[in-house]
Amino acid sequence: MSMLSMRFGCPTKRGLLTVIPGLWLLACAGDAAPPASAGPSFDTLANGSVLVTNPAEGLWDANPEERWRVVEGLRIGTVSGEGPESFGSVGSVVVTEAGSLWIVDRYANEIRVFDADGEFVRTVGRSGEGPGEFGSIGQAHMAPNGEIWVEDTQLGRFEVFDTTGTRIGGHRGVSMNRGGFSGWTEDGRFLVSEYDRDSERFFTRAFRLDSEGLLIPAGVVEPPQMELPERQLIVFEYPGNVRIEELLPLARSSWFSRGRGTDWWLLCGHCGESSYDIIRMSTEGDTLLTIRRHYEPVAIPDSDRAAALEPLEMYVEGASRITPRLSVNDVPRVYPPFERGFRISGDGTLWLRKSGPGGVAFDVFDREGRYLGQPELPPGVERMWIRSITDAAIYATDDDELDVDYVVRLDIVRPG
Repeated sequence: MSMLSMRFGCPTKRGLLTVIPGLWLLACAGDAAPPASAGPSFDTLANGSVLVTNPAEGLWDANPEERWRVVEGLRIGTVSGEGPESFGSVGSVVVTEAGSLWIVDRYANEIRVFDADGEFVRTVGRSGEGPGEFGSIGQAHMAPNGEIWVEDTQLGRFEVFDTTGTRIGGHRGVSMNRGGFSGWTEDGRFLVSEYDRDSERFFTRAFRLDSEGLLIPAGVVEPPQMELPERQLIVFEYPGNVRIEELLPLARSSWFSRGRGTDWWLLCGHCGESSYDIIRMSTEGDTLLTIRRHYEPVAIPDSDRAAALEPLEMYVEGASRITPRLSVNDVPRVYPPFERGFRISGDGTLWLRKSGPGGVAFDVFDREGRYLGQPELPPGVERMWIRSITDAAIYATDDDELDVDYVVRLDIVRPG
């Protein structure tokens, strides 16, 4: 397919209608927002996909009493002491169906299990090379059958436990890229990130369990073959052909995100000057659902634009060339429609992270694509790392000014 090109802020693509019939044609027909009183509209396109068009205001704006609240319900961690709540470095956080938390402590080389009330239950694993032990503990994942798989990046294997902490098996590692992304999908595939040095590209391999319980190859998982607008980068070049690339702060972006099964989500921040699209696509690239939301662009204060460049100043010393120069004039003047933070909750609700003058917020859509609005958030969410979202809570990790790690459960309160 040909490349997405930009003109007047609206993406065009030669031949794209063979993949997404009518979608981009509608996108380029105009960026005028529908009246807020109209609410979301649903249109079935010629290819059978559904286009949901949302005004700037969400359903909660029309009915404030229905707005969700997010409140801190649990915080595990402590500044002092040597008990199980004193974490050296929190890695993965796995949530079981019962609400128990499996917290990987990378420094201690073990997993600490807490119940839904935050009470310590047990420790799983320890340093070593025997069954149930770890040379260097990596990521932990819950399989569709409830088993918990924990990577050992040093020994190149996975240790498998049931929810009582009993070791029930082990598996040889299936990737040379130890410590990279891996995890289970709802349709029973185990995905592993890979890097091909010859082609200098990243890709994802899929595996399935055979009748003997062994991981066997199940193809390559890649997003639909569509070229997106290039990311806006600041490049630092140093003597010896060394270069560092960093994203331009506060720039619009578009990217693919994996769904829970075989689907993909295209987050398109370039689909309009005052609108964005969330597009669900099949593995083959067919559009299944397009969620469009109009919004009012918000100007970024000059002081915030300058502050956004400060973290990049650490790369200036020794650089022989910086492209473009670290100038506030290169930073966008309006906030992007969203950040690189997209989550699908346990009940199919979509959470899209964004920044603005009021701090971090989330645009929330129901599973049909209706824009609900922005829930009330507790203070401190902007510094948290969101790990997962269930139908009842957001699970995140946090740290304080002393770099003490915490695991936080943010409860989602739905009126009624």
